[in-house]
This record gives sequence, structure tokens and C-alpha cells, in this order.
Amino acid sequence: MRKTTRGETGEHDIRRRFIIDTVRIYEEKFPHEARHVKKSAKSMRNTRANVFGADTSGKDLRLSLRLPGRLYRALSLLEDPRIFHDEDELVWFMKTFPKYRVPERL
Repeated sequence: MRKTTRGETGEHDIRRRFIIDTVRIYEEKFPHEARHVKKSAKSMRNTRANVFGADTSGKDLRLSLRLPGRLYRALSLLEDPRIFHDEDELVWFMKTFPKYRVPERL
């Protein structure tokens, strides 16, 4: 996962606007599915070993997001870098859209 340099603008802002608009359109078009995913993410939170989303198997795994396939496919239209390939973008998404986040805390 690559880290971005602070202060990036232009394409960085366009990516974030695309993500915000895509999530908004998805939630408007599929409200029932969006509510279900929110409940599912909350349920998954309760199965984690700690508030940071660690796996209970003892392996060093963290489950970060619970995204429906439709939304993920739409967001996957982003390339260079791919969606969530950038650590700052993933953290921003998790803060901006906490309903899709599995860990209680980042």
C-alpha cells in the first residue's frame, strides 16, 4: 500500500469527489442494500477480537471494510492507483463513510 504526500491536489480531489458521488448515488439507488450492509458491518464488528478489527484466529489480520459488490465494482473504476491501494485514501474513506468500516477505531 502506498502513502501519498500531504498537500496533493487536483487529481487527488477529483478521486475523492468521485468516491463521494459514487457512494451517494449508490445509497440513493439501493437504500435497502445500503442499510443491510451497515447492519452487517456492525455485526462483523462484534466478532472481532478488539476495537481495531483484529481477527480472532490469532493471525495478524485486520478486517477494514464491508462493501457491497455493486459499490465496490463502481469504485473499482478508479485506476492508477486502484481504489484503496493508497493507505491515506483507505483511512479517509473509513473516516468519511464509517458505516462501511468494520473496526470501531482506526
